[in-house]
Amino acid sequence: MFSRRDMLAATAAGGLVTAATMTKADAATPVKSDISFGNPNDPPQGAINAKNPRSISDPGPQNPAIRDQFPAAFSPPPTDVGDMPLSWASFNNAPRRIQNGGWARQVTQDSFAVADTISGVNMRLTSGGIREMHWHQFAEWAYMTYGSCRITILDDLGRPYIADVKEGDLWYFPAGLPHSLQGLGPDGCEFLICFDEGKASEFTTLLVSGQEQLWRMSALLTLRWQQGAARVDHRFQRDREPLMIILYGFGAGFGLPEKSPFVTKTEVQLKMAGLTYRKEKAMPPASPKGQLPYIVDGAESIADSTFIRAHIEAKYGFDFDAPLSLQQRAQAWAFERMIEHHVYWAMVGARWVDPDNFAKGPAHFFDAAPEHLREKVREDAQFRVAENYLLSGLGRHAPDEGVDLAIRSLFALSVQLGDKPYLMGETPCGTDATAFAALAGILTPFFASPLRERTEHFGNLTAYVDRMMATYYPDFAWTAQREAA
Repeated sequence: MFSRRDMLAATAAGGLVTAATMTKADAATPVKSDISFGNPNDPPQGAINAKNPRSISDPGPQNPAIRDQFPAAFSPPPTDVGDMPLSWASFNNAPRRIQNGGWARQVTQDSFAVADTISGVNMRLTSGGIREMHWHQFAEWAYMTYGSCRITILDDLGRPYIADVKEGDLWYFPAGLPHSLQGLGPDGCEFLICFDEGKASEFTTLLVSGQEQLWRMSALLTLRWQQGAARVDHRFQRDREPLMIILYGFGAGFGLPEKSPFVTKTEVQLKMAGLTYRKEKAMPPASPKGQLPYIVDGAESIADSTFIRAHIEAKYGFDFDAPLSLQQRAQAWAFERMIEHHVYWAMVGARWVDPDNFAKGPAHFFDAAPEHLREKVREDAQFRVAENYLLSGLGRHAPDEGVDLAIRSLFALSVQLGDKPYLMGETPCGTDATAFAALAGILTPFFASPLRERTEHFGNLTAYVDRMMATYYPDFAWTAQREAA
């Protein structure tokens, strides 16, 4: 144990030893050059101020390849006092995320401490490689260092702008706007991206993705990439003279102008866009995706009603949701998904699973089958649809429970419609075509079902269907059928 007096005595003795190493002239005031290493401010730093050559040497293990990349760190100028952070960082020692379509590496504040207002990404896309649609909570600037790239961005109204950029070109994307990038031939591209946020990470962007890429904006862009169509600029191309579009569907029946609600949806949207078309009957095996509808537009064949809508918007510059804000567009999309993935399956159950309705309606799809196979074909088809109905979730419940769930969705639709003429306001939008087609399919007097009976209690929905039918199928005897029923 040491007492405080012992410690003070030892400290005093140490001071005498240190003073003994100094010259007599400096015994009272030590010079800076005689002070040992340790004080970060005194004596001056830098090799130029080190009078002892051994102070500069580095006799221990070294890595000259790395050391020589940082000369100002190995031998900093005398103006650097204390622990100076590095003022630059390199992509060369940043790990690359490599995939089939290219690679990306980044420098953020995590590895470059002084960068609190900027981070960077170095990205390479092969020819055809796509950085899928995404957006950031911060702005993006980019400089092309190699090759050619197709950039696509949607503005806050959902309108597309597509441009091809090459080495030496720049782009800027404001925060929050969805965009995507695609490497072009012959050898793709490489570019440098800067974000105005030090902690921004290329690996945590907000992506628009899904197994089927059903979001309309993503579908629009994917369709353009797959078809290699002519570039769409920021001006809507309403002056383009369309060829005759051919729409393939099942045809009229079941007390409706078209048996399939998806074909009806596409037909109404063609009418909304003011496009000339001709309708032909077909069966699903004729379609590129084995389902109806599909259209033939010149040399292009497009299947699935959602992708057909995207094709119309991209090629003919018609925005089905033009009056809507970004928030309203999101709401309209959510209602469309609810209709097509929930309400639709309730209608399928009423048509295909109910034996009386099946015999009256869908069974006749197979009237052209050879007589000795006809019943087997009908049974197999009904079984496959019932299996899909089960997989949808509604088929797992008792019939009345399934109807209860569907009515909850229809109630939400009724609340959204309110006393407006259309779902989102005073003018129809793309989702109105979807809602009208499904509701008409439920309300047709051709099929009797608890679902129809309960849907008829929503007065604004029945009036909505009557209004849409009069607008888009004025020659169809819808009102007379309803009144007769």
